[in-house]
Amino acid sequence: MLRILLLLVALALLVNAKAENYEVTVTRKARNLYKVVGENIIIQTLYCYEYAYAESAILRLRGFSSTIIFLDSGRKCDVKGVYASSEQKPGRYAVTIFREENDWYQIWGTNIYIKTTGCLSLAFGQEAVLHVSAGGYGTLYVGRDQCMVEGLYSKMRY
Repeated sequence: MLRILLLLVALALLVNAKAENYEVTVTRKARNLYKVVGENIIIQTLYCYEYAYAESAILRLRGFSSTIIFLDSGRKCDVKGVYASSEQKPGRYAVTIFREENDWYQIWGTNIYIKTTGCLSLAFGQEAVLHVSAGGYGTLYVGRDQCMVEGLYSKMRY
C-alpha cells in the first residue's frame, strides 16, 4: 500500500512538470489498455497494437502529446490518459456508462472509469448498476449481462 501511495505522489508531481520520462513495466490488459506491473495504474493509448507482457517501456508525459515507448520493439504509441486506482465506498450505485474501449467504461458525469473483464456491452449512455465490494472489485450489471469489475480508476492530471 505504501508503495502505491509513493507512486501516486510521484505521479502527482507531474502536474508541475513540463515533460517527464518514467521507466515502467507494462502488460496489455485489453485493446489500448496497459497496466503498470505491480501498481494499480492503467495507461490508455490510441491505436496501439503492441502486445506487451511485463515489457519495459518509457512513459513520456507532456500534457496533450504524451507517449509510451516500448523498449523491446521500439514502437511508440500516443497516450490518451493515465489512471490511478479510485477508492469508492462499498455499495450499489445506479450509473450511466459509456464504453471507451473493450472492458473500459466511463461513468457519465464523473472522472471515474470501470475496468471490467470479458464485458461485451457496447454501452453508450446506458443505465447500469455498479456493485462495489471492499477493495474496489465488484460486478457491473448492464441489462441482462453481468460483468466482473477489476477496479475503479480516476484520470490523473499531468
